[in-house]
Amino acid sequence: MDFDKTPVICDDDSWVWHFVHECLRDNAVNCIKLPSSTSMRRSWQSFKNMERIIIQWEGKTRPGGALIEEILDINPRFDVAQRVIILTTNPVHEDVVYFTELGIKRIIKLRHRERDLQEAASEFKRHLTEDFSTNPVEVLWNKIQRALEFMPRTNNENSMAKIKRALDHQKQKLNKPSSRLLDALASVASLEKKPLEAEKLWLESLKINPNYFRAYNNLVKHYKQVGNHESALGVLQRIHQVNKSRISRQVDFGDIYLNLQKDQKAVQHYNKALDKDEYCSKALTGLADIRFRQNDLEQTKDLLSKSATSNTFASRLNQAGIDLVNERKYEEALEHYTKAQYVLPKNEKGPMLFFNIGLCYFRWNKPEMAQQFIQISLVKEPNYKKALDLLKKIEDRLNLAA
Repeated sequence: MDFDKTPVICDDDSWVWHFVHECLRDNAVNCIKLPSSTSMRRSWQSFKNMERIIIQWEGKTRPGGALIEEILDINPRFDVAQRVIILTTNPVHEDVVYFTELGIKRIIKLRHRERDLQEAASEFKRHLTEDFSTNPVEVLWNKIQRALEFMPRTNNENSMAKIKRALDHQKQKLNKPSSRLLDALASVASLEKKPLEAEKLWLESLKINPNYFRAYNNLVKHYKQVGNHESALGVLQRIHQVNKSRISRQVDFGDIYLNLQKDQKAVQHYNKALDKDEYCSKALTGLADIRFRQNDLEQTKDLLSKSATSNTFASRLNQAGIDLVNERKYEEALEHYTKAQYVLPKNEKGPMLFFNIGLCYFRWNKPEMAQQFIQISLVKEPNYKKALDLLKKIEDRLNLAA
């Protein structure tokens, strides 16, 4: 999908759409109306360059939260606070919490009364034209938090030194530590591979502010990284009680139960995520993982055909096959690859899969079969160096045998 107009995601031809259309026209903004079933991932090349994306929160096919979560899944750096405008007609307390969790700042509450719509139109104009990130303290904190969130795990000494100086400066200005200061210090400790210190600081952050979702979410990530899935589950259950609408949280539950080898519970949570958003790719892929291990290849294939993240599953299947080859379990590896070929969507049956099948046959001393699969790999990617190198080894072996 290609468009150069401001996208307005709104399902029906209601008064909400007419309000938006008139406001945009009055502000000389061209727009295009899209349904909530729109895939942000498939249209991302167009969406990523938009100055503003306007979303009706109460979507019929997909709620606004699902669309925002998909955006943040595609590009966690996307500034939803500045670039997304939410229109909502009936927000409840849980919606307000959800807005906070997602980092949404531009929210317009609509009521179908003339006076209220006039006020909303003025507010809408400000959201279209004004940059809200002018408070220097908030701008600084936003930079610190984003820097920590996207900090590389290696070669980060200079960046880390700058962040520490900024945090020391903030610490000196405060009478007592704030939740976000402790959260940031915990992230620093985690990046410096000090897990116990990081955990302690996050827990202190939450004592000061039990509703600070950033610390909760960072603590969940931390527990998952160190393999403490039970503790991650406990934190998730606490924040789930405050906001039960977040779709990615159901996926997190599913992933943790998957790691705890509790497939039935994992399936329940993946299905809850799909009840909220039938397009939730991570839930579809999680279910596919379970069905594949249960040897239900038809359902695995169906789930992956609907998922936009089947490539991550393809990578896991490839790695599992490589592990079997390295263990010299060649028959098991080939059976695994045969199943992978069957269930993966066409676009995921890339050169690596056929290369690994060829490598398996080569190590099993079956060069003729290896040659066939390496040639398929090279049809898909003619300059695939590993395949070219292996093909030469295969031909040398065949010539020697001849």
